[in-house]
This record gives sequence, C-alpha cells and structure tokens, in this order.
Amino acid sequence: MTKHSYDNEFKEQAVQYYLDNKDHMTMNEISKNLGIGASTLHKWIKLFTE
Repeated sequence: MTKHSYDNEFKEQAVQYYLDNKDHMTMNEISKNLGIGASTLHKWIKLFTE
C-alpha cells in the first residue's frame, strides 16, 4: 500500500464535500468517491471542524 501526501487544499475540499453530501451519502461512499480511506477522511473532518 502506497502512502499518499495530500495538500491542505485537497483536505479542505474533501471535508467540504463531506459536509455538503453527508445527509444523503455514507462516509464510506464519500471517501470512495474521493479515493481516500474513511479513516483518513474522518481524521481530516476532525482536524478542520474543531
């Protein structure tokens, strides 16, 4: 498995995509659409919404 490095802009956009779609998509569906793991997305959400 390759470890990817994402810039803050991508992370912020991913969190915004999650916030915009969380009412009608699961976190797993959203993370799959973004090409990242659900645990990674969860970590970014926590980072950017606190």
